Amino acid sequence: AVIATIFPVVLLFFALSFFGAILSRSFKELTFASVFLSVVISGYLFFPAMFANIHAISSISPITLIVRMIEGESVAIGTYMFSTLPFYFVALSAFAFGTFIFREEDLFTQKPVTEKIIDCFEIFLSHRYGSVFLLSIIFIPFVYMTQLMLIVMLFNLPAPYSVVAMIVLSAMAEELVKSVGIYTIFKRKLAGLSLKNALRLAVLSGTGFFVGEKAVAVLTLAPIASSAFGSVMTMGTLLLIPLVMWRLGTRRYLIAVLLATLLHSAYNMFILRGLLFG
Repeated sequence: AVIATIFPVVLLFFALSFFGAILSRSFKELTFASVFLSVVISGYLFFPAMFANIHAISSISPITLIVRMIEGESVAIGTYMFSTLPFYFVALSAFAFGTFIFREEDLFTQKPVTEKIIDCFEIFLSHRYGSVFLLSIIFIPFVYMTQLMLIVMLFNLPAPYSVVAMIVLSAMAEELVKSVGIYTIFKRKLAGLSLKNALRLAVLSGTGFFVGEKAVAVLTLAPIASSAFGSVMTMGTLLLIPLVMWRLGTRRYLIAVLLATLLHSAYNMFILRGLLFG
């Protein structure tokens, strides 16, 4: 049981190390990427474990499950899925995207890291079965782990400030992953920058994220579903970035992300106004 719990953690370390190595252009960048990713994953693993037997949020970390097993407690399958599925999905996605750019055009050039990442998305979207719908679903585990890490970081802040911060940062993470595929399509000219394409891609990406988000909520969010943070993670979302890019172009992508984040956050705060201000 302990091996089954620690295996996805090892898998994620290997996957992110591989992806970081592919992106790096020098040994200095590789060192930075390796140390940075190791620190982030270690924080995700060990900080929540400090709340073991205190709050359900501690179940975010597989280390908490190992502690419970050592103490002789049983771990439900739902709790195991809640803790480990994000590691499996993110690791498999990192391996896949790293494999996409394991080629001469990316390995033996001095392309910026951002361009290499966009290359990953372009290769996926250029495939006959690739689409922004599937890309949004693939990115959900990344958003999910980001949001869980935000919960841990904001847990000790007083309410409603912690919930407000969670709403804003979660909205930004969601808008980024929902729009990056559309940005890639317009940036690399896989489709024309028109209102029709913007609306079509917005619907596809938003629908993919909605479907995947609800599946994740049903499968894994049960341990924290009753908390305010769980409510934020399972709320509906908006997707306005494609329309902004249609008007302003891909060079204004960051402006579009910030605008969409503000509107998304305002919508979420309106839905949770009773919890925040009641």
